[in-house]
Amino acid sequence: MYFDADSVDIKLLNFRDLQKAIHLNLSDDKYQLLEDGVTINNDYFLTVYKNAINIFEELFSPSDSINLVHVVYVYNKPYKKTNIIKKFTSLTIDELSYFKEYIKTNDDNIMCEEFSYNCSRKDIKYKKLLKAISNQDFKGLVPNINQDYNYSEIYIINNTKNLIYHLYDDRGLWVAFYKSEDYLLYSKKYSHLILDIDNDEI
Repeated sequence: MYFDADSVDIKLLNFRDLQKAIHLNLSDDKYQLLEDGVTINNDYFLTVYKNAINIFEELFSPSDSINLVHVVYVYNKPYKKTNIIKKFTSLTIDELSYFKEYIKTNDDNIMCEEFSYNCSRKDIKYKKLLKAISNQDFKGLVPNINQDYNYSEIYIINNTKNLIYHLYDDRGLWVAFYKSEDYLLYSKKYSHLILDIDNDEI
């Protein structure tokens, strides 16, 4: 699969099925909570933020052409705006490259709204966005993309380097590559973070 905005069908994308995809654990084997089982482990989240941001900066140069894809799972109707693009980017409707609406049949027939924006790295408040994605399951943490009436996923496609970056929450990150040399390079570079796909549930 060639990874650009015209070739990637997000609703059918399954990273497990891609031959040149790596699944990364960003926490360095720390735990989300302290020993009391209640208190947030700040070191855990700081480590997740650091790794997510560093990997993003390595994979996305300021000059790269990017598509930021925002998928909203609509659990309540009518659809309510999430304001995620407004909060975490400087993008406007002028940068919207496409809009799709579809039923995710393999996910309890949930209605999805998919928005894709043409941009560059400078248009994304990526440090804030990556922290917000990492925090989404912990409502006390800010920034946060969690909203009660819907659920969002973010896919960042590098059209220049032909790769996809998908941080799904604090537990991990998928990166898919088109070029074998990039896959081998970053598989080696991030080998200490790679999750055993056979033993995880994501």
